[in-house]
Amino acid sequence: MKKTIILLISTLMFSCSHGQKSIDNFLVTNKGVGIFDKGMTVNDVLKLVGNDQIKKVVDLDDYENAYDDYQYFDSNKNHLLTLTPEYQDDKKSKINRILIKDKRYKTNKKIGLSSTYADLKGNYQITDYSPDLEHIVLTVDELNAWFSISKSQLLENWWVDNSKTIDISKIPDNATFDSFVIWWN
Repeated sequence: MKKTIILLISTLMFSCSHGQKSIDNFLVTNKGVGIFDKGMTVNDVLKLVGNDQIKKVVDLDDYENAYDDYQYFDSNKNHLLTLTPEYQDDKKSKINRILIKDKRYKTNKKIGLSSTYADLKGNYQITDYSPDLEHIVLTVDELNAWFSISKSQLLENWWVDNSKTIDISKIPDNATFDSFVIWWN
């Protein structure tokens, strides 16, 4: 009887901790994204995940500067995240940007790629609104995060010429995010 109880408790504890870990694998904070923690280097990432789950891609920014991206995939080859180190071709370089590609990644307030503008502003203080070529970018300092919304989702006259600002009343509450990026400086 005693062995049965111990076995039952052990199984329950393992199940609970295993279930919690799988939830944590998709948690986004200002100090971690899933299994990746702030301060990790490229070497740390490569040691943590299998070679079949990571792919290095060299990309170019708008000014033709090259940088490394490490695309992280799950066992089904779904692209989950793109990790970018501070310096190119330096495996000791720390990861300073994580582009979230999978909708399962969410903050503890359940905000992620499947969330809306209303969800975001109801849970976090948006500290900046800025336009880029095809999107507006919403900054949430608490998370060190950027969320982008396509300009095609905005209402007419969203740009105020005389003040060179975004009229935030022209962002529909149901606007969705095209990207979610965590920055680690």
